Amino acid sequence: DPMGVLWHGQYPAFFESAAAELHRACGLGYLDFAQAGIHAPIIQLQLSYLASVYLEEEVSVRATLVWSDAARINTEYHVIKADGRQAARGYTVQLFTSAATGAPLLAPPAFVEASRRAWRNGAFASLQ
Repeated sequence: DPMGVLWHGQYPAFFESAAAELHRACGLGYLDFAQAGIHAPIIQLQLSYLASVYLEEEVSVRATLVWSDAARINTEYHVIKADGRQAARGYTVQLFTSAATGAPLLAPPAFVEASRRAWRNGAFASLQ
């Protein structure tokens, strides 16, 4: 960018990296979905830019699961600058669908329910 500001399209990639790491740690990784015959496409992405991030500036990205009883994964994101200021925030919604038919699932798959129960019992407290 001629202004020396990080390209706005990089933020969803930051979100994806943080979500993949968090989801995998919670038993909700890509391989878990593939083995269950489930897809989880993103159906909604919301992103708010709060402060510029400059080229070569380091940031951290925090992803948090926002649990729902619906057949989907809600993930919230915070992009934090080295000085502690929030540069961006956002969320994604991923809908569970059948890998075979593409049809939306009406209920979360069993492995997602198991992860949710573990979360409620405090198993992922250090990740949130």
